[in-house]
Amino acid sequence: MNTLSEKLQAGLSHHQAGRLHEAESAYREVLQRAPDHADAWHLLGAVACQAGRVEESVEYLHRAIALSPDVGIFHNSLGNALQLLGRIDAAIDCYRRAVACQADLAEAHKNLGQTLSIARRFGEAAESFQQALKLRPDDPEVQRSLLNVALNEVVRTQRPPELPSVADSHAEGDVAGPPQTPDHAAAEPAARYDLVILVPYRDRLDHLRQFSSHMDRFFRGKLSFRIVVVEQAPGTPFNRGKLLNVGFRLHRDEAPVFALHDVDTLPQDESCDYRIADRPIHLAGRASKYGGQLPYPAFLGAVFVLRREHFEAANGFSNLYWGWGREDDEFARRLWASGITWENRPGRYQSLEHPPGDLSSRNDARLLEFLRGERDWRRDGLCSLDFEIIRSITLQEFLDAPMVAAHHQLITVDLGHPG
Repeated sequence: MNTLSEKLQAGLSHHQAGRLHEAESAYREVLQRAPDHADAWHLLGAVACQAGRVEESVEYLHRAIALSPDVGIFHNSLGNALQLLGRIDAAIDCYRRAVACQADLAEAHKNLGQTLSIARRFGEAAESFQQALKLRPDDPEVQRSLLNVALNEVVRTQRPPELPSVADSHAEGDVAGPPQTPDHAAAEPAARYDLVILVPYRDRLDHLRQFSSHMDRFFRGKLSFRIVVVEQAPGTPFNRGKLLNVGFRLHRDEAPVFALHDVDTLPQDESCDYRIADRPIHLAGRASKYGGQLPYPAFLGAVFVLRREHFEAANGFSNLYWGWGREDDEFARRLWASGITWENRPGRYQSLEHPPGDLSSRNDARLLEFLRGERDWRRDGLCSLDFEIIRSITLQEFLDAPMVAAHHQLITVDLGHPG
């Protein structure tokens, strides 16, 4: 007959291998022989939570805590279950008890920070993430969470604390700024379309087929629009921000309004209204790939609609973000630095499935460098854009799809190499 320790270890082996039914059986056998075994109650609660039986999990975890109230990981697990049930304040209390019991429990500090972020208590969240980072200085998830908290705090205060305004930068006279056209109102040519949709693209042919036909159907009878797909040539990491800069530079005069649009995001109904007045809009507030809500308040991904002058005031995107992620977060701060805020609208979008990208740790570092004021956004963007056009053809020709409107375009560009 196995000892309790051996049976518990067997359950853990099953648990770690994802064999939840076998793990649960082992934990229950331990409890039949030792009903006051706190570790077995805790692990049984963890299995029940993973299996989706969250209310049941809470009951087991309370039993574990009643038997051993000073074990931090027990409180941490209970916090996880309560957060899944939407009991945010109770989860925060559990995480606080966890770190009070065990100050070096990095996972509890991180979970506390994430739950405080959900509660929009960003200052407290930052403190928790900082504690987690002291314990796990190389944890990329904690580093990203700290960056997100910083962006969220800017949303709350609606001001860019450390970046000078565009007007101030022009007054200095010694810094390159966004390209300016004198007397824009008088100099602008007549626009051909109400809207240009800029789509940064590489290797998503099935998505592009669905996107182009869907958008033609969606906008029929609503707005005059043109899709411009900016394709990056192979050989270097994807650079979404630079592709959007290229698309804007080449088609600046074709419309007063631009939609920065992911190819895997399809508008579904009237909530996806691309018409704007004076402020930009983040439109995909209910995209299915984000669970029907924004990942964080400062998020500008998926679909963002803005006027020509907004893009230019921010000097476009940074050209430095090679790899997936963070170019939107810097763009948000550039807009704030230019005195531009936006509206979040809960547009309902279908997200096409694809393997998730891995967030580039180098891009995390670039954003952190930017937030610390170590890089001047006025020297990097539209004002420093370099690229080479490899081909320019109609989207109809590229897709071999006669039903796609003939005025949509695909441009393939060489963006050079990361510096």
